Amino acid sequence: MTTHANPEAAWAEGRASTPGTLLLLVGFLSIGMAALNMLNGLFGFADGVMASYTPDEEFGAAMSGTTAVLVGAFNLVFSCVIAAAGWRMRHLESHTLCMAGAILAAVPCLSGCSCCLVTIPVGIWCLQVLRDDMVRAQFH
Repeated sequence: MTTHANPEAAWAEGRASTPGTLLLLVGFLSIGMAALNMLNGLFGFADGVMASYTPDEEFGAAMSGTTAVLVGAFNLVFSCVIAAAGWRMRHLESHTLCMAGAILAAVPCLSGCSCCLVTIPVGIWCLQVLRDDMVRAQFH
């Protein structure tokens, strides 16, 4: 945290710091998961697992090869936005980017991290903090 002459700015930065850090961590976790998904699609790390699927299990077939790479690429882009939003939120910069990142984290299946039990509450918490008028006024 930086030293502020304005007590409202110090308060807003303190209020945004923890959810911003968690949003940053969710973004990094999502980047890692999206990269693994893309690598699996490119190199078939889970081919042995996919071979055990029967034709009735369409999800196993759908998440192999090109589809896994494309889904991973979209997730990677969204995850980078989430991580950038977390970084900016910690420094009270770019309110619009922070809102976009929090929304992406709050919507299931848009980030590379498939752990909705973590991403949704973090996204909602960030949205709640970002909508606070006193916090919003301190963004630059």
